[in-house]
Formats: sequence, C-alpha cells, structure tokens
Amino acid sequence: MRRYREREVTFEVKRSWRMPDLDRLAPGGTAVQVSTDELRAVYYDTKQRTLQRLGVTLRRRTGGADAGWHLKVAAGPARIEFQSQARSERVPESLTRRLAGVLGDRELRELATITTTRCATRLLDAQGNLLAEVADDRVFGAGIGDVATLDRWREVEVELGPAGDEDLLTKITKTFRKADARPAPLQRKLDRLFASNQTTVGSRTVNRTVAAYLQEQCRAILLGDIALRDRPDPEAVHKTRVGTRRLRSTLRNFGPALTLSPEALSTLDDNLRWLAGLLSPIRDGDILARRLTAEVAELPPERVLGPVVREIEETLATERAAAIGSWQQAWSDERYPMTMSTLTGWLTAVPLAEQPVDGRAVLEKARRKARRRLKRAGANPHELHQARKAVKRLRYAGELLADNVPKAAKIAKTAKKQQGVLGDHQDLVVAADFLRQQGAQAGSRPGHNGFTYGVLMARVEEQAARIRARL
Repeated sequence: MRRYREREVTFEVKRSWRMPDLDRLAPGGTAVQVSTDELRAVYYDTKQRTLQRLGVTLRRRTGGADAGWHLKVAAGPARIEFQSQARSERVPESLTRRLAGVLGDRELRELATITTTRCATRLLDAQGNLLAEVADDRVFGAGIGDVATLDRWREVEVELGPAGDEDLLTKITKTFRKADARPAPLQRKLDRLFASNQTTVGSRTVNRTVAAYLQEQCRAILLGDIALRDRPDPEAVHKTRVGTRRLRSTLRNFGPALTLSPEALSTLDDNLRWLAGLLSPIRDGDILARRLTAEVAELPPERVLGPVVREIEETLATERAAAIGSWQQAWSDERYPMTMSTLTGWLTAVPLAEQPVDGRAVLEKARRKARRRLKRAGANPHELHQARKAVKRLRYAGELLADNVPKAAKIAKTAKKQQGVLGDHQDLVVAADFLRQQGAQAGSRPGHNGFTYGVLMARVEEQAARIRARL
C-alpha cells in the first residue's frame, strides 16, 4: 500500500472554457506528457455517510495509471492518500483496518459512480521532475440513495507534484482566475454530486452552535483514529488530543444543551479522559525531545559530558514506542469502540435539548472559575497546572461563543495567551522531572555522567521560576 500527501485545488469552469497556455507556468520547463484517460470510480460509504461527513473518500477506480483502491483523508489544506493496487471488488484489508475505528460495525456499500474523461497535462522542470499535473475533467456522476442523483459538469484539478511548491500553485490560480476559472466551493467530486441534497442552516442559537462545535471535535478525533493506525506522527497526535480535550471541555461547559443523562455524560467524559491519557505520553515525549535538544545545543561544549542528546532521544523513543503500544492495545478495549460509535453517531445528529442555554452565563461561570484557580495557585506547580486547565476551558467556551456572545472572542484571546504561558510552565516542570530521573540513572551506570543533566535541570527550573514570578 502506498501513502503520500497531496495538495490540490479544483476549479469550476464552464463547459466552453478554454485552457490557458500552461508552458509559461513552469520556468525552465515545458508542458509535457499530455494524455487522455477514461476513468470510472465507484465510491463507498456507510448508510449514514460516515466517510463523507468526515471528508474521507473511499473509491475503486478503473482506468488511468493509478487504477485500484484509493482512500483520501483530509489533513488541513492537503489530503493524505492511501493507495492499493488490488484489483478485487472487495475493499482491501489494509484499508478496512485503517477505517476500523470509524466504521465500527457499520457496513460499507456503494454510494455513487462517477465517470470522468480526463485530459491531463504534466508540468515538468528542467530535470524532468513533476511540478504539477493539470487535469481537465468532464464528469458524469450517478448517486445512489433514497433519491437518485445525476449530474454532469466540467472542472479542472491542479495537483502539486514532488517538485512543486505553493508559489507555483498561487501562480496557476492567478492565471486561471484571469481565464475566468474559480476555485470550486466544493472541492471533491462526491460533494459536488450530492450538493443539491444539502441544506443550509440559518442563524444559530447557542445550542446549535454547541452542536456544530461538538461535531467539529468528533471529526478531529475520528480523523485522528484513521491517521494513528500506523505510525503516529506528532501533528496527528496533537490534533487528536486537542480534539479530545475540546470535546471534554464543551461537555462540561454546555452539558445542559444536550439530552444526555448525568450518568451518560460522566461515562463519555471518563472515556474521553482515558483516550487523552493514552495520547499524552506520546505528545509529551515529542515536546520534550524538541525542547531538550534545543537546550543542549545552547550549552557550552565543555558542559556537555557524554552522549547526552543520544541518551535523551533513546529514552524518549523507548517511552514513545511503549505509549504507542498502549494506544494500539486500547482498540480492543470495549470502551474504545463504544466511544467511537458515539462520536460517529454525533456526526449525523447531536442529542440537543430544546431548552436554550444561556451562553453569557456559561462564559461568566468559566471565567470566574479560571480566576479562582489562578488566584489560589500561587507558585504551586500542581495548582498552576489545574489553573491552566480552567483557563483552557474558558478559552474553548469563548471560541465557541464568539458569534453568539459579545466580547467572547476577546475573552478567548486573552485566555489563549494565559494558557500559553501556563503551558510553557507545565512543559518545563515535566522536563525538570524527566532530567532528574535521567540524571539519576546516568550517575549510577559505569561510563555515564549525570553532570549535564543537572545543568539542564537547573536551566529549565530557572525558566519555570521566571514564569511563576511574572504571574
């Protein structure tokens, strides 16, 4: 199975649109390898359209150079694509394993068939490296569902190659705009096909804003589950853990906006805390590795005794591998599929209560709690960590209510700054504890020296003390 990151933009054009001259877009290169292909793709999803709601695409394509199974997962402005060249009509096991968490016991079925006549132009640099591929597509789509959907349209996809960069994409976009082409409001063919069945929502009450925010966090966690099925990269771990924390915070701040019983809320909160706890050692290790490597680099050479950086990296790599193993073992725990099932269900509908929630009151309560925690914390590291959690909860509430409550966005911005300061302090506390343990172990092993760890510990403790003095 192949995995790679793609960066592409789809432009909507009229059927009579004329492609501008592409040769001048690649300095030192030419527009080459023009080809035409007939592509047929069958898309799969659950009855509830779980994948479509996540921005995930699963299809089997015939025709073209990349025939086979494709799984595309949203990753910010780009997408991660997993490909399998299996010719079977059954979804390859490598892809179903990756989707196991978000699918649960939901069955996949055909959602749509899209056929495309593609005229593709590959832009190469002087060395023959791919800068970008421009695909002029004439599309016919047939959707399967309660109401059959048929549509025809033309679009142009621009995908950056390994040698391309954002400057080239910007240049192409400007050229296309001058030629009366615009980035499509819906970037995926599947979304374009089903666009006529989508409904728009008017002004939101606080309850509906809460529902939309909860769904956003559910997506972050579920997409994280897909991304963390093989080698958890730091960014995926970070986004998944943040989504989990935002979801917990929202449940605590806005529980009355939901119809869940106190027992159900408590169970979900416990399970989310468990998930976040599994990810924390992975994330903390990533942060520690960056911070301590930088700290060692700032020391005079005579104060670095022994292979300190290597020892730190080896220890953290071992701990990270153990934490990843614990995360993977959790998939077989009954709490995991139960939690994923809840989050997947909320993509379709959040169990909203009819009684409106007072956003001002929620925000004020969160602000009072944050102030109390900060005042009570003093210089106590543990209490400062608890204050950080309260400030974070205030920030999330303010961000959620930015369009509903006056000054909520300003409150959130201030809380974010406080959270950053308190977060730096907590990272330093964790770093000092790690260095203390690392130094003790090094001092007890023949041929190793704990001196540098003591120097590093003094540095990070001094930095933490300076932060406490400014609070």
